[in-house]
Amino acid sequence: MCLSGRIELGPANLYANWTEDHNQFALASGPIRRNLFLTRPMKHTAGALLSAIRLDRGARKNISVQLYQALRDVILSGGLRAGERLPATRTLAKETGVSRTTVIDAIDRLVSEGMLVARVGAGTFVSDT
Repeated sequence: MCLSGRIELGPANLYANWTEDHNQFALASGPIRRNLFLTRPMKHTAGALLSAIRLDRGARKNISVQLYQALRDVILSGGLRAGERLPATRTLAKETGVSRTTVIDAIDRLVSEGMLVARVGAGTFVSDT
């Protein structure tokens, strides 16, 4: 899907075009059409990580425990390497269909075991040890 848009920025015939396929803004003015490209910061998507996570809502195990074990298995199998950043808790929650609290519980358990390192404002990363 390609999203695009145009925003008029004022009387000087200045406008901004957004194109999703290029993930950037193009600022232009008048007939000269000088473009300045501003790249929108990309959020990391869960991608391959999510394909490895299977949660069974009918199982006797708590969903939080299942998520913890799935993330632990991905780390131990090398699916996530040391220093690699995990997707945001909101992203994981949305993509797995569980509450953010459930995701936070699973990640907190991995942090307490030393498998993950949480850095305020930077994210959660796979531990080097």
